[in-house]
Amino acid sequence: MIHTASLLHDDILDASALRRGVSSAPAKYTNRLSVLGGHFMVTRAFTALVQLRNPEVTRMMSRTVPNLIEGEIIQMKDVIQAAADDVSMELDSTKRSRKHQDVWNTYLQKSFFKTGSLIARSIRSAVMLGGCAQCEIWREVAYAYGRNYGIAFQVSCHTLFDTMGGSDLFSS
Repeated sequence: MIHTASLLHDDILDASALRRGVSSAPAKYTNRLSVLGGHFMVTRAFTALVQLRNPEVTRMMSRTVPNLIEGEIIQMKDVIQAAADDVSMELDSTKRSRKHQDVWNTYLQKSFFKTGSLIARSIRSAVMLGGCAQCEIWREVAYAYGRNYGIAFQVSCHTLFDTMGGSDLFSS
């Protein structure tokens, strides 16, 4: 529900007419209804989380919404594009390499905030709620897997987007 809410809000912020090849919710139902729908889904998700009666899981999952917002802010600032533009300047190879690394690190951070944080915390929560015997080790493994999966998802979507020149077919 949190992910779906983030997609509703993302389509508003990006003024996306399409989501995976069909009309986006804002295009079909207006921005106002999409905002309300996203807010409704987030509140329902947290109502369900509280009903699990696991304060640790609730606290951890509550950090995903600020991360989603941070990811959107990074994306909206065009930090990645601005840094990429700087790379084309006449720089020696060391400075150019550092600029490329800065652009890549910013992109990975944005990808973690927008997708990886939710997936990482969701998988870690499943391990926590499952009651495994060596929980801390598996919590960390689950979190790392989710973080990397989320970032890989973002990278693959953007790679497909750039390669295919598709509109919002793979956006997230």
